[in-house]
Amino acid sequence: MLFAQFSERNLSSEKWQFKNTRENSWFTATVPGTVHLDLMNNKIISDPYKDENEKKVQWVENENWDYQTSFKISPQELKNQNIELVFNGLDTFSEIYMNGKLLEKTDNMFRKWIIPVKQNLKTGENILQIKFKSSVNVGKELAKKVPFTMPESPRSFVRKAQYQFGWDWGPRLVTAGIWKDVKLHFWNQAKIENVKIEQKVLTKRKADLIIYTEVFSDQEGKYIISINDKPNNIQLKKGKNTIKIPFTIQNPKLWQPNGWGDPNLYDIQISLQKDLKIIAEKSERIGLKTIELIQEKDAKGKSFYFKVNGNPMYAKGTNWIPSDSFTPRITKEKYR
Repeated sequence: MLFAQFSERNLSSEKWQFKNTRENSWFTATVPGTVHLDLMNNKIISDPYKDENEKKVQWVENENWDYQTSFKISPQELKNQNIELVFNGLDTFSEIYMNGKLLEKTDNMFRKWIIPVKQNLKTGENILQIKFKSSVNVGKELAKKVPFTMPESPRSFVRKAQYQFGWDWGPRLVTAGIWKDVKLHFWNQAKIENVKIEQKVLTKRKADLIIYTEVFSDQEGKYIISINDKPNNIQLKKGKNTIKIPFTIQNPKLWQPNGWGDPNLYDIQISLQKDLKIIAEKSERIGLKTIELIQEKDAKGKSFYFKVNGNPMYAKGTNWIPSDSFTPRITKEKYR
């Protein structure tokens, strides 16, 4: 029996709880979020933006914090060939447990974590736990392992948003938590893992592209990969495959910088088929343009400027800082 080739569930909307590792009482948590926001929502700490509350909440960074939720898996979901637990962002050092079994240890706030969990799930209720360690304390331990003193230690040892450790424009609020969505991915036969589009030639008449598609397949065999509905017969081996396909856009409209014209964009739709059924899809949106760094000898030494689509561009800008120390609280409206 063949199931839906790909589907997902967002576990962020389940009922989450958190607690200090040293304590027994659980409190309501929000995902995505941070431990500081959860502590504020439960009236355990006051808003660190107000008065001198920043000083009063510095103890939070030295504690370890546990998060957990329970969710149900149906017999139908468990019949999928592959089930992956996907964390789009964990801040930062954590251990991930499913039904009491350690699945993964994390050490990087900025990356996605994908964990196969089919063998760890069961029909009915499942318990997911994430145990966070203090980034400050872990950073201090990492600093001890080098025979010299690093500047800005221990923050320099931690793959984490550096502004949390304090900046000239912001408070010191070294937080932790599940700062992006948590999902379950269900897939069968094969999946598209990554797409890279390389622009080889760009003229008024055409844009020649190379589309690299990484496909992970459960079984070798003949498949069809289509780029904007143009089919290509391919042979996949079991495991990871990199497929290289040329693709041409006739009479391309260029992407132009602000004030120069329209920022034209093209949608590239990649689909993978087996036995006339689409089993995986992925889309990318690109702008066609040329960018050149011009460094030529001049009266003062050497030039340094950019050409976009063959025209010199004067570049200027400002330094944008995070609009909130707690990233999950930034809405699109606030960002704009």
